[in-house]
Amino acid sequence: MHSLPEGGLPKFIWLSAAFSVFNTVQCMLQPLGMTRRIYSQQPQQVTPLSSHLFAAWTALSAILRYKCAFNMGNEVLFDITFWSYVIADRDDTFTNPMGALRVCIFFFGTNDATNETWHQHTPLDAYGDNLRYFASLLQSPSSEHYSPDTKIMFITPPPVGDRMVEANARVGNTPAVFTNESARKYADMVKTVAGEATIGT
Repeated sequence: MHSLPEGGLPKFIWLSAAFSVFNTVQCMLQPLGMTRRIYSQQPQQVTPLSSHLFAAWTALSAILRYKCAFNMGNEVLFDITFWSYVIADRDDTFTNPMGALRVCIFFFGTNDATNETWHQHTPLDAYGDNLRYFASLLQSPSSEHYSPDTKIMFITPPPVGDRMVEANARVGNTPAVFTNESARKYADMVKTVAGEATIGT
């Protein structure tokens, strides 16, 4: 039985997969039930066909995210999973028939905080600029996604167990690309940007 890797991101992805399974089941068993209540402002758009199509999409997402949660080192699988969130975000978040988005949560930084030799590393200043850009999508009046009533929450990268990372690196004969000190710097950057944008961490 495999166990989840350390860190908050694998747990978040696993939890997302679990919710996708629940959504798949309810869409298949009650295609006009909960789904119609969720999209209550435009219930006429919810049909048995659209609900079953949504079930197929969420089932695929569940499988993909479950596999990714246990295989975070697989770059191809991780990238495909990331884009599954982007596609879902484009479909549901900014064009949600329920109306304005109430809360938007951003959880980035775990891979960005790797050391400079690692391919997923993002320089600290560039990471901060990326966070500011994400916030501006909802806070800037010139943005097509402007949503002044949406609450934004940035979650800081989780702390890293240095000894565990080093032990895993020795076993796998790979470089130790994470350190707790680096994770702290990126977490501090999240707090800095959150203070500038008056948002939550």
